[in-house]
Formats: sequence, structure tokens, C-alpha cells
Amino acid sequence: EPIIGSVVNAPFNTTLLNAAYQIWEQYEPETFPGSTKVNYYALFAFDATWTLIQSLQQFCSTYKNSSSPCISIVNNSFCFDRHLLNATSFLNTISTTEFLGVSGPVKFSDNVTDRIDGIYYIIRSVQPSTNNLELVPVLQWSHSDNWKTYTQSDVIIWPGNTLVPPTGFARLEGI
Repeated sequence: EPIIGSVVNAPFNTTLLNAAYQIWEQYEPETFPGSTKVNYYALFAFDATWTLIQSLQQFCSTYKNSSSPCISIVNNSFCFDRHLLNATSFLNTISTTEFLGVSGPVKFSDNVTDRIDGIYYIIRSVQPSTNNLELVPVLQWSHSDNWKTYTQSDVIIWPGNTLVPPTGFARLEGI
């Protein structure tokens, strides 16, 4: 599952995150779940929006044609039949946008449709707990490290209530 950088001790923008939480709590207190319960996808959406805002600001600050707006949408009567003027230049600006976001580092590259930095995943394993089963992180992935053991978890309890991994099954190489 995708996770934010703070889960794997990667850098993230605490100042921006705290400011966003304060604004959310101030203006929409009935929807603010508390800082520890914010869904990761909300933070990804925040960084995506911040990317567009920063890119638009950068693009419009360098736009040379003062007789027309830097961004203009034609055929705007139907949302699926729109054309963004200067779209190629604007997309080039987005691809060079780089910042430390609330979910981790945000960086793009030409010919890649996803972030190239600040992408993290974990794999969870079903583990017994006192009264039920829990999903516990056991592996983590990042662009720079690939897959490695998730170091912030307790030991893995394997079937048969043992600490020894079972044999005779497919294994993940290099972990």
C-alpha cells in the first residue's frame, strides 16, 4: 500500500503539514479527523494540488505574451471537450517542479507519469494479536532503496506460531 514519507523516516515538510492541519481544523473542524488520523491519500492530494499551484505560479511568471492570459481553456462548455492553450509549456513546467511536500519529496521527470522521488510502499502481513489479527508492516519500498525489511515492526510470527520462516515456498530475492 502507498504510504507517506514520515512512516519510513523520510523527509517531509512539517511546516507546511502543520499549517495545512491548522487551516483545516480552523475552517472545517467537523471534517478534521485529527493529525494522526488523516488518510494518506489526502496528503497525496494536497501535494498534487500544491504542485499545480507552484507550477502555475512559475509558468505565469515567465509567460512573455502580456496580451493574453498564461493559461486559457477553450471549449469550456463541456468538461470533456476542453483544450488548454499552452498545455505543452505548462506540462514542461510541472515536470521541472520539485519541492519537499507533506507526503515526502516531490519530483517529476519527462516521460514519466508518476513522481520519481518520494514514493513509498509497505507490505503488511497478517499477525496474531491478543484478541484478533492485525496487519503489520513487514517490508518497505522506496525509489532509492527498493524492497527492504520494515525496521519499525516487531518480529514476524509465521504460521505455526514460530519465528522461523517456512521453507518450500517461493522467496523474495535480495531482502
